[in-house]
Order: sequence, then structure tokens, then C-alpha cells
Amino acid sequence: MVLCDFRPPEPTIANARALARRYSGWADTVLLGEHHERVDLPNTVLAELVLDEGVKPWVTVTCRDRNSVALEADLAALAELGVAGVHCVTGDVRAPHVRPNSTPVFDLDSVRLTSLAHSFGLSVSVAESPCAEPVDQRPKRTADKYRAGASWCIVNLGVDTAELADFVAAARHEGALLRFAACVPVFTDAVGAGRLDLLPGASLDEAEVAAVLGAIDPVQAGVDHAVRMARAVLAVDGVDGVNLSGPASTTSFEERAAIMRAVSEQLR
Repeated sequence: MVLCDFRPPEPTIANARALARRYSGWADTVLLGEHHERVDLPNTVLAELVLDEGVKPWVTVTCRDRNSVALEADLAALAELGVAGVHCVTGDVRAPHVRPNSTPVFDLDSVRLTSLAHSFGLSVSVAESPCAEPVDQRPKRTADKYRAGASWCIVNLGVDTAELADFVAAARHEGALLRFAACVPVFTDAVGAGRLDLLPGASLDEAEVAAVLGAIDPVQAGVDHAVRMARAVLAVDGVDGVNLSGPASTTSFEERAAIMRAVSEQLR
């Protein structure tokens, strides 16, 4: 599976529809995110318009901003829409200066949300960061999520191929019989690389970033870099997919989609 991040430049139906049309006809699935620092369209609205454009959405659902009643309503709607799947995560706590008038909820965590989503017959993915503390508990927690109903685990940025292989093997040892997809950073400009580097645990390789940004054609260099990384993680035993992560380009949504398409088609 090649899963592409999907983030409209503005939270409007027109922007989302225009971006979805750029993914139509070639994308396996697109990951609809929830962002802690900005307004997003409701995930059910976004999922429906993406489906209308012939694209399969995999929808992120977090516990940070909605209570269990609202989450259950979202899952019921997404099941009725027939989305490709849902990505169930607890959600990061906002820093005090980010949307300071908002109050986090956290009625549920990712394990309980996974169980709830599975009860609606939805395909469920979960996230793990193998190098985040407590490191020794991550494989067991992945197995807990599998037993709750997850069928995919998306491994976040910040691990190399050796660490990825060790984590997959350890999770398998704990009984996690789900499939794994690894996040692959896609960037072609300094702003995009900077956004990825701010993600918890991402820590992009400085030499690789410099090589892409310093190339005669940074767009082609960024595509080549993403393809190399994707092929490397797909060679890891137990890894069956990649999540092409990041803005790809901050120039325009047209270029963003074109870069994601170029990476995806080269992997094919």
C-alpha cells in the first residue's frame, strides 16, 4: 500500500476538492490528517468529498478534541460512507501557546478507539514511534492494538531501517500479527523539510536534507530521495506499505500532488 498524506492548503471545500482531483486515478489511498495547530474540515465532510472525486480516504481520528460520544458518531458516519479505513490515534497534547483557548478531551486512548472503530466493521490502522519512550513497551502496545482490532501499524518518522526491522520483529514476538507501513519523508524545499523536522522524533538527516535542497533540481532530488527511502523500508521483512509523509512542496497544491504521484509511480 502506498498511502499519501492529504492536506488541503486551506480548510475549504473548494480547496479540498481541487486537491482530491489531483490524486484521482493514481493514488492507492490518501491519509486525511487531523492537525493540532490549525482548523480542519470535519473528517466526515472531507471523506465524502474525497470519495466523490474517486479517491479512497484513510481517515485519521484522534481522541484529543472529541469525547467518546462524538467519536462514536464520526465512526458511524465513516462506516456508512465506506472509507478505506480509519487511523486511530490518541493525539498529541498541544503546547500551551497553540490554540490556547481550547481544552483537550481524551475520553479514550488509541487502544479503546481502535476497539470502537473495529466494532463498526472499519479497517483500522494505528501509529507507533519505536524510538519514543517508553521504548521497551512499544512492541507490547502494538500487540495490544492488534488485539483491539487494528490491521495496520503505521510506523512514524524517526527510525532507520535497522530500528524498523528490530521493532517489527519485536512486535511480532509480542503477538502483533498486523501489517506494517513505514512513514517516508517527502520534501523538496526548506519550508517543507522544516515542518517535518518539527514533528516529534522526526529528526531528518541533515546531510540528506542539504543534498536535496542544494541540488540543481531540488524537486527531482526530493522525489529520488523519497523513492530510495521507500524502497529501503519496503525491503524490511513485515513491511507491506509506506506512508508518503509531509508537504512534498510548499509552492502549490498542484506541485505537491505531482511530487506525490511521481514517487508513487516510481515505486510501482
